[in-house]
Amino acid sequence: MPGRKGVRAELRKMEAAVPKDGSISNKRLREKLGWSEKTYWSRRNMLVDEGRLQLGRGKGGSVRRVDPERSKDPNREMSYYKDLKQAIQAEFTAEYQEALVDVTAHGGSKYTGGRWTRPDLTLVGVTFGEIIPPYVYLDVHTFEVKRVQDADVTAIHEALRHRVAATHATVVVVVPSKAHQKNEDFERRVGLMSEEAARLGVGLSTWSPRMRPRWNHLIRAPRAEPEPSALDRFLSEQLLEESINRIGEWFKRAEHEEDSPGSE
Repeated sequence: MPGRKGVRAELRKMEAAVPKDGSISNKRLREKLGWSEKTYWSRRNMLVDEGRLQLGRGKGGSVRRVDPERSKDPNREMSYYKDLKQAIQAEFTAEYQEALVDVTAHGGSKYTGGRWTRPDLTLVGVTFGEIIPPYVYLDVHTFEVKRVQDADVTAIHEALRHRVAATHATVVVVVPSKAHQKNEDFERRVGLMSEEAARLGVGLSTWSPRMRPRWNHLIRAPRAEPEPSALDRFLSEQLLEESINRIGEWFKRAEHEEDSPGSE
């Protein structure tokens, strides 16, 4: 496995292989680099996370370079993912015995069914029953992230699509400053979003990277009961491979503790 310098060299090599003008398919770019599937998708997603590549359309997907000036824009939605991941871990995982949070906005090569089927972040939490130890309470929270200028009722419908296969779906609006928070147009849009969220059973929260309190939960997401097969498919399509393996380890450990002497 390459060290940090080796990874950065691979990122530079991938970025250089993308045309300066226009896009290139994932298939063509991977063949051009001669990399394995695992290495390709890992490096591609890192460049997308850093705002140096953007995703395009087409069969199998494509990528193109991001304008350097645009990539420095601190208000780009994906620039908040890293901090939001940590904020979600701190705010939403305390009630679970085991939990993880993935940035699922990109999802590598996995096809998830088209528009509105991929949440920006996903939390999986499990609690094991004490009275009936094998029983597992499993929750899957999805988070659709919107900047202040992009927040409207459409975001609520995006999150509703996620709830088909998740137990909780929440829209998170990033509010950078009090000036944004007090903007009349934003207040109006948030009011309409709150009404629609309450009607459809979707959560709505605001989060600030600077102000305190960081979180303001306007509408708490009620728990839904998706079909187990839909939930299982959702996890396999959305989560990183290492997260899927980690969930499997949770269940194996619980089974081992249940079967061990003295567990009865």
